[in-house]
Amino acid sequence: MCELAQPCLVRDERNREMFILANFIIATAQVLDFLLWVYQWILIARVVISWIDADPYNPIVRFIYNLTEPVLERVRERLPLIAGGFDLRRI
Repeated sequence: MCELAQPCLVRDERNREMFILANFIIATAQVLDFLLWVYQWILIARVVISWIDADPYNPIVRFIYNLTEPVLERVRERLPLIAGGFDLRRI
């Protein structure tokens, strides 16, 4: 295979580093995917809570509001430019 031992060692070391980096990127992507999946369900819970008028002093409702409000606030700031005449204040 290799005539000299040194080039093979360098190539194996590079492959090992790329293998570690690839696994790290895949693991990071999977964690991010899971977190976004959980946040999606929290947003759906927020929409359902807004439809049923849940008690705003309930700790679960406050937790969901505190998690979703920073994102929804930014969306509300930019949405009137796109949404036109739709009333989206309940979201």
